[in-house]
Amino acid sequence: MKNFKFAILAMMIIGALFGTGCSDISQTFHEKAGIIISSISPQILKPTSTGTTEAEIYASGTFPTATIMFQNLNAIPVALSAYKVDYFNITDGSQIGSLTFSGQTVFTIPGATGETTDTTTTTTTTTTTTDSTDSGLTLYLWTQAVKDEVYGNTSITSDNKQLLAKIDIYGDDYNGNSVQISAAVTLTP
Repeated sequence: MKNFKFAILAMMIIGALFGTGCSDISQTFHEKAGIIISSISPQILKPTSTGTTEAEIYASGTFPTATIMFQNLNAIPVALSAYKVDYFNITDGSQIGSLTFSGQTVFTIPGATGETTDTTTTTTTTTTTTDSTDSGLTLYLWTQAVKDEVYGNTSITSDNKQLLAKIDIYGDDYNGNSVQISAAVTLTP
């Protein structure tokens, strides 16, 4: 009778582990990393320039980058490998598909007790670059097409647009679980 109870208990444990399906069983043994975005700096990307006219700002202004800072809530490191940026018109919320681009990056977010280790620069499929630093992932979001969309005709200030850049970042944690995290910044003339 004692062996029978043991056999029943063993079958129940095995059934519980495999009864949840193949995709969930890995979560039973391989916890998923818990990363969050702790800050985005700056949240509003506005060019600076010594020029006073819109045409001068467009031609010679300094267009800032956005740095996304991450915090890992547990000890499982995450390797980020790709990102995608979609742009939306703030006025009407419409997506501007012609501005969408994606890129590759190599950036490791260490476990909660570690330090960021990777500093790698990669080039995206457009002329945009990404820079991984010890403090966060830095992205240049002001492509030439984005500047053209924001400023339109540089002699007419009333046609300027504000855009929202939605950034989806992808990777895998060291336990083999997929990770996706999103951020957004505003681009303004």
